[in-house]
Amino acid sequence: MVKISDDIYKQIMWDYNIPKEDVEKLLNGEIERAGHYDINGFALKVFNNLDWYSILKIFTIEQVIELLTDDFIKKIRFQKLQKKYETLRNILRNKTITDTRWYNDANGKTKYPILSDRWYCFE
Repeated sequence: MVKISDDIYKQIMWDYNIPKEDVEKLLNGEIERAGHYDINGFALKVFNNLDWYSILKIFTIEQVIELLTDDFIKKIRFQKLQKKYETLRNILRNKTITDTRWYNDANGKTKYPILSDRWYCFE
């Protein structure tokens, strides 16, 4: 049974006056809506407003894996946060992730590659 601390509740529901008990019932599957939020809408609000460790106090890893679909991630407010959750989804699903800094077009060539011409004097 999920219980939300007062601090986390205030961080999530800073803009709406939905009773904490209703939010807990929603998370426990006892009701389908808390205010205007269904579970997906509430989860989106949680992922937009809380840090990872606070999210884990509300959702289990299994629930997070289930929630992190392409559609869900696209609805996250900030693009930088979307990228982080895409990477997290891949990690949680045991998929291979790449190092984005290694010869990324946005970063240009790595500044000091392993076999640099500088070290071997190739020209």
